[in-house]
Amino acid sequence: MDAKIERLKQVAQSGDIDAFYTLIREDVQLLEHIDELPFADTPLHIAAFTGQIPFAVETMGLKPSFAWKLDPNGFRRERLTSLHYVVESGEHAHLNLLDEFLLLCPDSIIDVTMRNETVLHIALKFNRLEAFKFFTGWLANNSSENAEFNKRTVLNWQDNEGNTVLHILAVRHFLSWANRFMDVNDRRKRLLDVNSKNLEDKTAWDMLQEGNREIRVMLLCAGAKPGSSLSTFNRKLTEERRNMFLVVAVLLATLTYQAILTPPGGVWQDNEMPMNKHRTNTTNHNNKQSFSQTSLNSSIIRSP
Repeated sequence: MDAKIERLKQVAQSGDIDAFYTLIREDVQLLEHIDELPFADTPLHIAAFTGQIPFAVETMGLKPSFAWKLDPNGFRRERLTSLHYVVESGEHAHLNLLDEFLLLCPDSIIDVTMRNETVLHIALKFNRLEAFKFFTGWLANNSSENAEFNKRTVLNWQDNEGNTVLHILAVRHFLSWANRFMDVNDRRKRLLDVNSKNLEDKTAWDMLQEGNREIRVMLLCAGAKPGSSLSTFNRKLTEERRNMFLVVAVLLATLTYQAILTPPGGVWQDNEMPMNKHRTNTTNHNNKQSFSQTSLNSSIIRSP
């Protein structure tokens, strides 16, 4: 198996799609074997790294789950997913791959790095303006199942310094790109929180400094204010919502794992006594787990 995976890596580096399918015909479970590994340099990782866009697109079509697969470095460095890496690498041709990523995995738009950076943060951080324009256009026109949630989550997500995309756009005077998300006439359609405060209690208005008059008028019409005129309640509320989001994620992961370990009916259905014993142990375990999770939930909500 190691020899086949090594051959697959070489094929991914060269971008040879015909050789790719030859390997799959030799072992129809080849991609499944890789997907079962907790850490792996998938063909998608390798193709994205070497700029083999057609090969990467072909791999995404066959195995979309590779988009979330961890490589031996743990989502590459700093929990970068394959999507994050494609944005950071910044080659113009990679825009085709971004489109394929989001077509197959639209929810990957909300993945964040160890620095709590979304793909929009990364695009601006590395000056990948074409990628940033692509993502904002995709968000504006996306109609997938979780589209509305994804829009609000990504556009208002705070990195480790508390900066949203709007803070960064204000510093760079690129706020005109956010205009489509700041409906000045209808608050219900306004997706951006124009008064989100970072860890220095600064809003986008504070970050703008000596911006041009058009941008200032746009912010004012959207209700933007300096951080000093706002209470700290807004930022605390945002932090609590973020913590609650993480708690919910932990709960869902825990419940999914528990469901796998204890399928309906138990594993002793032919023997009444062991099944009862299993049910009792499972109940006790679940009670302990529930108490532990409740304590975690309460401690996070109470945190300043």
